Amino acid sequence: MITRLTFFDQTFASQKLNLKGFSGPFVTHGIDLWHSESEPNIIYIYAVNHLPNPEHSSQGSAEKCRSQIELFKHTLGTTEAEHLRTIRHPLIRTPNDILATGPDSFYVTNDHYYREGLGRLLEQVLPESLVKWTNLIYVQLDSTNKVKDPTNYVRASVALNSIRNNNGLGHLDRERDSKGEFIVVDAAGGVTWRVKQPATDKLNNKVEVLDRIPLASTLDNPFYYEDPYPEVGGDASGYILSGLARGVDLAQTSRDPNGKDPVVCWHVRGNGQNPDNHAKWERRLIFQDDSTTIRSASGTVMIPIDPKENGGKKQAWLFITGFVSRNMVATKINL
Repeated sequence: MITRLTFFDQTFASQKLNLKGFSGPFVTHGIDLWHSESEPNIIYIYAVNHLPNPEHSSQGSAEKCRSQIELFKHTLGTTEAEHLRTIRHPLIRTPNDILATGPDSFYVTNDHYYREGLGRLLEQVLPESLVKWTNLIYVQLDSTNKVKDPTNYVRASVALNSIRNNNGLGHLDRERDSKGEFIVVDAAGGVTWRVKQPATDKLNNKVEVLDRIPLASTLDNPFYYEDPYPEVGGDASGYILSGLARGVDLAQTSRDPNGKDPVVCWHVRGNGQNPDNHAKWERRLIFQDDSTTIRSASGTVMIPIDPKENGGKKQAWLFITGFVSRNMVATKINL
C-alpha cells in the first residue's frame, strides 16, 4: 500500500507527503498540480490510479482494469496531502496524463482504445490516418467533497478525438496558459499538437487544434521551457520533448532486463529565436544516448541557470527519466 506521494520543489528538495484519508492501492501514472493566486498556500494534486477491476473474472465478463483519478489537497509547509475524493467516469478508460484547469476541473488523455491484444498493437504501428481511436476528455466536478460513489457529481465530455495515441499533456508559459493553450502528444507518432480550449464556457469544452509539430522519434510527456533570461543570447523558450530513437523495438526490449532503448531529447522553438514565430519550427537535438547512461525517456524537465552566476553563459540543467530506466540523467546544456 502506497501512503506517501513524493515530488520535487524548485530547490530540487524531495518532499514526501503522507496521504491523509487515503487507503488502498495507488498505481500511479499521470499527475498534475493546480495552484491558484486566490489560495497561495494551497496545491491541488490530481493523480491517475490504475486499479484492478473487482468485477473482472477469468471468463472476461468485465475489463481487467478500472482506472480512476485521485484528488488531493496540500497546504504548503505541511507534510500531508488530504484526499478529497476519487473520480470515476465511463469516458475515463485508459487514462495516461492529466492537465488541471482548476481545483474542480481537468483534461485527461486516454492513450489507447484497446487495453491489450492485436487491437492495441495496431494502434501503435498503423498510420496516423487509420487509428485516430483515442481521445482527450474534459472533466468537471460539481463537488470536490468525498463521496461514497466516485461517479457522483462528475461530468465528462470528449474534448478532442482526432489524434492518435493521445498521451502526454503539458502547460505552456503563463500568458498562453491564461489563453487556454496547451500541448497534447501523439506518443507513437512522435507528433506534438498545440491546442486551445474555448473561452470560459462550461457547456463547450472541445479544444481547437492550432498546430502540428512532427519529430523523428517517439515522444512521451512534454515540457515547456519558459526562458527567464531572453536578453542573453535570445529567447530560448520552447518545447522540451524526449522519447525513443527506436520505438519500434520496444515490444521486444521491454521484456528484456538487459534490453537497449536509445534516447533522444529535442528543443523545439519558433524560428529566429522567437517563441511566437511559428511559421517555421527550429528542431534542435540537445541530448541523445545509446542506452548506456539512461534506458528509455518518458519525462524531461529543463531548469534555467542564471547567466550572472554562470560566467555569462546561456545554459540550463536538463533532467531526464525513463519508464524502464534505473537512472535519471542530469546534465548542463548550452542554449
